[in-house]
Amino acid sequence: MSGSIGPTGPTAPTGPTSTISPIMTHIASLDELLSSHTALAAKETEDTALLQQLISVNRDSLRTNLFSWASNGFPNIYVVLSISLTLSSICSDGVNRNCYDYIEWLTSMTIPDMMANFQSRLTDIEASYSIVGSTIRLHVSRAK
Repeated sequence: MSGSIGPTGPTAPTGPTSTISPIMTHIASLDELLSSHTALAAKETEDTALLQQLISVNRDSLRTNLFSWASNGFPNIYVVLSISLTLSSICSDGVNRNCYDYIEWLTSMTIPDMMANFQSRLTDIEASYSIVGSTIRLHVSRAK
């Protein structure tokens, strides 16, 4: 055998050729960006105010819910505070955050730090929390 190769056979058609042209769509305007940023910042300000309930828990408003817990027989993991936040797909600084990171970004505190602060103000009561979607709930149970 020599180094020659035999015929390759017929080739298939390549099909029509086309030129791809970019579709020109509007990206944004300054007014859109300003109004969106302003709206996001306003929602974040509202959420920050709501989260202050976790940072500096109001004794009187929480005691009402604690008395309700007592009247129900002290069930475990009883919700005494529920805060629903307005998470956007992106924050006003352009960063996408999950609920935990969003709370820390708004308050400069981690949730465990907030909980430790709250727990320090309770006697014989164990505090815990849960997050479902964008709602954070503060729970109490009898301390063991």
